[in-house]
Amino acid sequence: MKLHFMRAFCALMIGASCAWGADEPAPKPEAPDTAGAIWAPAATGNFGPANRPGEEAITYVVIHDIEGSAEGAVSWFQNPKAGTSAHYVVNATTIWQQVKERDVAFHAGNRDINHHSIGIEHEGYAGQPGFYDAAEYETSARLVREITAHYNIPRDRTHIFGHAEVPNPNKPGLFGGANGHTDPGPYWDWTQFMFLVRNDAKLVDFQYPAVIHPGEMLEATVTFTNSGDDAWPVFKTNETPPTGAPPSPVPVYLGTANPPSRASVFFNYKGWASPRMANMAETQVAPGAVGRFVWTLSGPRELGTFNEAFRLTKVPFAPDIPVSFGETISATIRVEPWDLTRVTTSNNSTATLPISGLWDVYAGRPLNEGAPNYQITTSTGPQTVQANAPADDKGWIKLGRFRFDEPKKAEVKSLGAQNALNVLRFVGPFPSP
Repeated sequence: MKLHFMRAFCALMIGASCAWGADEPAPKPEAPDTAGAIWAPAATGNFGPANRPGEEAITYVVIHDIEGSAEGAVSWFQNPKAGTSAHYVVNATTIWQQVKERDVAFHAGNRDINHHSIGIEHEGYAGQPGFYDAAEYETSARLVREITAHYNIPRDRTHIFGHAEVPNPNKPGLFGGANGHTDPGPYWDWTQFMFLVRNDAKLVDFQYPAVIHPGEMLEATVTFTNSGDDAWPVFKTNETPPTGAPPSPVPVYLGTANPPSRASVFFNYKGWASPRMANMAETQVAPGAVGRFVWTLSGPRELGTFNEAFRLTKVPFAPDIPVSFGETISATIRVEPWDLTRVTTSNNSTATLPISGLWDVYAGRPLNEGAPNYQITTSTGPQTVQANAPADDKGWIKLGRFRFDEPKKAEVKSLGAQNALNVLRFVGPFPSP
């Protein structure tokens, strides 16, 4: 009691740097085993101190659900009355570590499994749909990838399983541990989760245009390293596996992100699989190899700045759902109107425009004095305009804004004055009012 009082008095008076006697060194503060995790130690009696994997191998990862919030589980494991714990608690954005991986958490209801596993609790409810989402699966999968890599645990369902699959030590043939737990329950998507555990991608290079014009087609490329366990196959969309054959490899596309599976404003039918999936890799990408994805951006009619994002996406056959994984690539692309100059040597000029729509037409300063009339053939017929507006500082006289539809040809003719035309300018297209 005297020693505890002296420690408290020392800390109060001069801070935490009090020196202890040689026979009792100051305890070294713990830190989480996983970078980015929050260290929130469980109460001492809720786990067993150990020296794993030196004394016992770590060969399993057990998936649990909390039946509530992550914060509630963290608080409960810190309560000495709990008598239970898990190494980690996870929700969609955060990982808390409560028991060191070297120690034995009391989580599985099976002594042998406890001594050879890492237990991970997840926010949610086993018997209610809608609580497990893609963000929580990804947060947990990153953690499981790190754990399995550290202890060389195979990434399969034999070594990564739910609490419901833990053998009941007291009733052979039954499962769920000693208390017959059923978590994480029927709404935990093992297919999606295991794909995320086994797949990852690291960005190598991303090339995209910073500026594009309406209707313009420009190429973009991105290169990833396959840092997961599964190959990214390339196959023809009309290929169908024969009856009785094993399932085909799951194709991986470069899909839209933030939010996932949304239609891109840069979609075009020539370079995309769908408005949400740009393309597959040029060739199959084995684990550890580098894959290049090439697709074409088509400038939309809407002008302005767009923030585009893409992510690799597994696109399985129904009823499984698409799963995005790996790094997100983001691009800021500005859509600007075309600014085209056409030189003519006569009073009559026809310009082929890259896309139909509303275009501003400018004439260069006339070679002759006066304000000549111009006839502009638009989609609604010819219109006559007098160039009586003053020229700007670059010598352009705006004739007006006109609609040009198919065949996307803009014809401008000078009326009366000879050699009134020598250069025309077309800016657009602009959105319809």
